[in-house]
Amino acid sequence: MPFAPDTLIAPSLDQPRMRFANADVLSLALMDARNHSLHAAKRIDNSLDGCDDVVAAQSAKRRLVERLTQHGSRLSKWCSVSWAADTASTLSDVSGAMLESLELMQDRLQACASSDGALAPYRASLELEDRLGQHLITMANAWANSWAEAAGSRPSDAPNVWGTDWPAPHALTPRQAIAMPSRRWTLGESAAAVAGQHGGFAWCNERHHAPWQVPAFDIDAQPVSWAQFVEFVDDGGYDREGCWTAQGWAWVQAQPQGRRAPLHVEHLGVASGAVMQRSFGRLTRRAGTHAAMHLSWFEADAYAHWAGRRLPTEHEWEMAAATARGQGFRWGDVMEWTCDAYQDTVPAIGDYSPRRDTQPLVGHMSIRGASFAARQRNKIAAARFHALPGRDDGFFGFRTCSH
Repeated sequence: MPFAPDTLIAPSLDQPRMRFANADVLSLALMDARNHSLHAAKRIDNSLDGCDDVVAAQSAKRRLVERLTQHGSRLSKWCSVSWAADTASTLSDVSGAMLESLELMQDRLQACASSDGALAPYRASLELEDRLGQHLITMANAWANSWAEAAGSRPSDAPNVWGTDWPAPHALTPRQAIAMPSRRWTLGESAAAVAGQHGGFAWCNERHHAPWQVPAFDIDAQPVSWAQFVEFVDDGGYDREGCWTAQGWAWVQAQPQGRRAPLHVEHLGVASGAVMQRSFGRLTRRAGTHAAMHLSWFEADAYAHWAGRRLPTEHEWEMAAATARGQGFRWGDVMEWTCDAYQDTVPAIGDYSPRRDTQPLVGHMSIRGASFAARQRNKIAAARFHALPGRDDGFFGFRTCSH
């Protein structure tokens, strides 16, 4: 069964300009986004039906239903759409509730005013729904891989159970690093322009940050590739304590049998730079030109230290993404770690006004960009994400900068 669901949406609507979309366009895009989410959820559910470990499969199904239910509750707060699904419900019940809430949302959307303020909750809901779809794909990958790797499972059956047609990353053409001149940059500047000058929607944590004078630097044109990361591993990177932060080195030592390679990697080709990495339960060859992924912040930082470079700041990453596309800056294949601790603004439900009471989310590091699992319209340069530095189950990669 092909992953991409049938849809009436024109490809031209799968673009970041959905942040400017009117009610008619949003209506179609919301239907497409929910269709995509439900398709991914049902695909996971069908795969779990084929797993040999019935107890574990049932537990996974409960977590899937709980995740969808939590998402429905969150979405109802943004758009005042009722959500009555219970966490004990079956996926069929939750799917029905999701479709019913979509119909209610569509009715309210068609009746709302055409102003940016009135449309903001629906533009937000579209991004939340697209992020749900990405999360479900990430979840499917993690579950399928753990299933294939777990003792007592049937690794040889994983492709038959989970299929082989989920999204996949693209190979990249090697490019030289890009020189960036010194410039004053306000984090979220592109989003602020959208929200404050030309209309449209932006999340509160994407705008109204303090301006910063960014010194000149150079930045990788694309994420670090497998060929590059394999050099680090082959040079004993996981044994070089000096490359790691104290917390990172403790993390390496705490991994089962010690960390020897990124998550799900079972073979590294030193000569070719290619790796064999499990993807949706299936061992898959990643060429040396693919972006390295399933990397924790600790691994990204250690590589950068080994290479005599560093991870970019949020300001540097966003400035390059917004201004250096014509110079070959490529993003959207993996979510990318930065060197910054994450700071967020937390708006009240339905409140999109700027808030200045920012504080760090303790221990979390900032992530920018988007992965190959995201819809094109959800790939927003100003979007900000976060995770603990030891997280590696997502499609996480990174790029480096000069000191």
